[in-house]
Amino acid sequence: MSSVLKTQEVSFSGGLDTRSTLQDLQNRPGVATQLVNFEQSLGGGYRRINGFESIAENTPPSSTSNPIQGIYLYRTGMVVCKDDKIYHTFDNITWTIVNRISSSFLDRSTFTALPEATRSSCTTYTFDTFTQGALGGRTDLLIHDGNNTSAVLTITGTSNANATFRYVEIGAVVAGGVGILHKDQHIVALNREEPSSFFVSKIADMEDFSGTSSGKYSVADPIIGLKSFREILYIFCKESIWKATELSSGTPNIQPVFRNIGCVSNSTIQEVGGDIVFLATDGLRSLGATTKIGDVNISSMSVPISGLVQKILRNRSEYTFTSIVIRESNQYRLFYTEVNSVTPGKGIIASYYPNKNKQSLWAFSEINDIRMVVADSRISLGKDSIVHGTDTGLLFKHNSGDTFAGTEINWNVHTPYFDLGDVGLRKNARDLTFYLKPEGLVNMEASIIFDYDDYDVHQPLPYDVLTSNPPSLFGSAIFGVSLFGSKSISIDKIQIQGSFKTMSLRFNNKRNEPSAPFTLQGFDIAYTEGSRI
Repeated sequence: MSSVLKTQEVSFSGGLDTRSTLQDLQNRPGVATQLVNFEQSLGGGYRRINGFESIAENTPPSSTSNPIQGIYLYRTGMVVCKDDKIYHTFDNITWTIVNRISSSFLDRSTFTALPEATRSSCTTYTFDTFTQGALGGRTDLLIHDGNNTSAVLTITGTSNANATFRYVEIGAVVAGGVGILHKDQHIVALNREEPSSFFVSKIADMEDFSGTSSGKYSVADPIIGLKSFREILYIFCKESIWKATELSSGTPNIQPVFRNIGCVSNSTIQEVGGDIVFLATDGLRSLGATTKIGDVNISSMSVPISGLVQKILRNRSEYTFTSIVIRESNQYRLFYTEVNSVTPGKGIIASYYPNKNKQSLWAFSEINDIRMVVADSRISLGKDSIVHGTDTGLLFKHNSGDTFAGTEINWNVHTPYFDLGDVGLRKNARDLTFYLKPEGLVNMEASIIFDYDDYDVHQPLPYDVLTSNPPSLFGSAIFGVSLFGSKSISIDKIQIQGSFKTMSLRFNNKRNEPSAPFTLQGFDIAYTEGSRI
């Protein structure tokens, strides 16, 4: 009597899991034990990430390869800090040095004739904006770095031809390393002389720290960063977290939220998915208000990848951290780059992807080969606009293109070993069907590993899985170039052979072969049952 052909259907979901045991993972073939340069797709499955592309002219007018010290998307252009100077550009080609003292608005030719205000030994910059309706809707840019006076830059217009510039430095607050806008007040901290204090400006006046409603307040721990969230100012410290309210009253209410959890770097603090995410001293955490008035909930996010995060934390003194939010994907990306090294940078992607069955809110993956030290992201015309800078003085448009600035992206996806319901029963493999959603030309290979890569078990060679193009869409297809008659989901079946008790699938890029982003949605494995030996 012939054996009955059975099929196991698997959907890719859940992201990276480096914490669970082999036994825990055997019934969860849709998670990944390696997931590099992929992200959890909001539509299901794992999507290979986009790349990044060089920005035109690439750097401010400087021949040095010194690090980019700060970057911020502002006034239909961006502000870039490098070589102890602050630059602005509308078009990424013409750069204007804007650290020139002027309390009144000047046209570009008059403004650039002024002497540069000296800034020295600059560290990583932080920025925020304040739009004042009473002043014609102008938007002030608040500028801070750890070794120089905080400053306020205001630019009007949309090009160098019609722009006006104003730049002032705030003498009352020296060397504020971080500053934000909170309820129409400018909050500055990380003062070298008073590391546990934060300074509050006058209401609706970003430059006055001595008038009514301004003040200086302290907590019992050196401050790392600040975040304004749901009417509350959160103060992230080295070994604690505080919250402050009623700052405009002159007698604010400052209370500890947690005294045994601190923050590693201000550059890791982001708002995503209606919550605050940051790298705490014990892992990635989220912090947000609960349904109870005045209550705060803090939870650990990174339990599935706790080993990876703990390794980062053990070596955190060796890294420069930065982070961005990709809002259209509800995604937080943390990057860590080794200081004084040319090794490729790495990172973690945390996608807000609630899973009721697994009682989890986040799915994780890793990033390799992106070396960055500063970054910024904004929503522009309904889409994310993201830029990043490197420690070699280069600027890139992030999350764009198919390559890392011309270099093919190395990626891999490894499933755990799974047993198809019975680890003691031997199975005979028949075929494997892949469900993929390509966004361009795709080249990959798949490997099938039997029985924990046992040397006594025959292991098949990798299979050439797919070279495919996406279907043409009405309105965008080009006759003679686009592919017609294709499906939006590519279903590829390969015949496989082998006897096994457990198996694992490994998907990798074909080295030096081009590949556009695509989504691995799932697979079916067809097999017959053998004997229990």
